[in-house]
Amino acid sequence: MYGTTVVSIPGVKVWRILIEPLKKMGVKQATFALDMDMITNLDVQRSLLECAQALYQEGISINYASWDINLGKGLDDLLLNDYIPAIEKVR
Repeated sequence: MYGTTVVSIPGVKVWRILIEPLKKMGVKQATFALDMDMITNLDVQRSLLECAQALYQEGISINYASWDINLGKGLDDLLLNDYIPAIEKVR
């Protein structure tokens, strides 16, 4: 499920800048690895759903990486501790 291309953006609210690059790369499925405060942050949840809807219209499905926040807030923390996140489909 993991690919080799990683794209980083400065916060989930600027997701719109992803659409054109992902389309140009021919991406059909993307996995977002947001900081785990997304569980309690309604703004982040809303942005993720808006992004998923927009990308779905472009033929790109969205998954998100999740893990126990006690293992680290961000993906970098998780990977540094040799853990791999679970992957969930945005519905």
